[in-house]
Amino acid sequence: EFTHPSFVLQPAHTFGPAPAEYLLTESDVVIGARRFLDVLRIAGSPPSLSSLGTVEVSAYPVITINNPLPLAPQTQIDTGDTRILNAVQRNGRVYATHTVSNATNTKTEVAWYEIVPSSPPTLAQQGRVSDPARFYYYPSIAVNANGDIALGFSGSSTTEFAGGYYTARRFGDPAGFTQIVSPLKQGEGPYFKNFGAGQNRWGDYSATVVDPSGNLKFWTLQEYAATPVNTWGTWWGSFVLPPLSTPSDPVGLAATPLSGSTISLAWTDNSSNEESFVIERKTGADPFLGIATPSTSDIAAYTDAFLIERTTYTYRVKAQNSLGDSGFSNESTATTLLGTPGNATAVAASSTLIDISWTNMSALETGYRVERKVGTGGTFVAIATLPADTISYADNSVSAGTFFSYRIQAVDNVTPTVSAYSNEASVTTPGSPAIGGGGGGGGGCLSITLSGGEVSYVTLLFSVGILLLPACALGLRRFFRRQERTVPIRHPLC
Repeated sequence: EFTHPSFVLQPAHTFGPAPAEYLLTESDVVIGARRFLDVLRIAGSPPSLSSLGTVEVSAYPVITINNPLPLAPQTQIDTGDTRILNAVQRNGRVYATHTVSNATNTKTEVAWYEIVPSSPPTLAQQGRVSDPARFYYYPSIAVNANGDIALGFSGSSTTEFAGGYYTARRFGDPAGFTQIVSPLKQGEGPYFKNFGAGQNRWGDYSATVVDPSGNLKFWTLQEYAATPVNTWGTWWGSFVLPPLSTPSDPVGLAATPLSGSTISLAWTDNSSNEESFVIERKTGADPFLGIATPSTSDIAAYTDAFLIERTTYTYRVKAQNSLGDSGFSNESTATTLLGTPGNATAVAASSTLIDISWTNMSALETGYRVERKVGTGGTFVAIATLPADTISYADNSVSAGTFFSYRIQAVDNVTPTVSAYSNEASVTTPGSPAIGGGGGGGGGCLSITLSGGEVSYVTLLFSVGILLLPACALGLRRFFRRQERTVPIRHPLC
């Protein structure tokens, strides 16, 4: 159980690996007009809560029951209190935001902080988002892969109905700086709904997040006063901060054939400000042509499909953003394999025969290789090499009651080139598996060797009689022979 004197502990949403989880709250320490935040840490196994200490932030009026935050216009909307409303942790920093009042406690504004969660914690930077006329309240915060910060919040004034707004700052901007506030969705009418409680309660619907595809684009969702009168709605939108430079060149492009129709591409992304990649391809001496512009998602990879079997392709890739393109990566070449045999099936025709079939997907193979595996943990071994255009094979070297798996590979002995393996086709032959050294299902023969002089016929019949019952009518006479030295005794049908 975690305990703390504050009635609100705001956990920081963590992005990426982190040594601990962090929580923030307004400190109960107040020294005159000075204000502090408590930074707490959860770590260990089992997890335990500890305090890293306090960090001083810019002063703002203390809010009490008798001295609440100012009500926002249109019409006198409750702006809540100064508790920490949202926090995130990314790249070793904790970012937080809440609603505060101006120095005269006549208008609300948004305060935000970037904190280093050391022991004791330190304040890297802080800022305020304010306007001469507009009230801002109920903020949320997000930080992208570049370290850019976005803030979304509600706002209203005596001439503006309550709507959604946002602002941002680049990683390299001066400390505490944010860009000009932009409207997300302006209010459409007056709002008053107190549910009989005496307060015109606003819904706190504020969220600002980073798009996981690329980790650069921001999305923000905010509440606004809708129509008809005294109704509310939510509105969301996205934005990307324009890049300050063109992206760096991708490097290390490698092309790898996967099948007769696909080649996998992978490269190293050297930028954090690209918006998409451009992939180009050529065959032989033909010019490069663009084939795809995948959006960046921090995954520098692409699979080129619908290609021609046993054909050589050359690739290159570049990054781009709204300011321009990077240079091209190195060129990488790969040759597709033969067409992969498809729809492989295995059917047990009997306890000693399995029929395998497949679909010929290549026009260039010189033959096929059939491989078999016995049981679930065995290893595939080639059992047959077949001519071109073959689509079936009968395996008569199997035993009863045994699980077999097969796979097929097309082969071109001239190039040489092979295909990827077909799907695995498995089947269990009927009957019971063979026991001991004999073949399963009557397919093997028993061989017993006796040494020495005279042999007791009674003992001999007792030892082998059970195994010889099916053939006793045909061959028991063979066993009544004098044994001089070493005389093999065999099943009469062998």
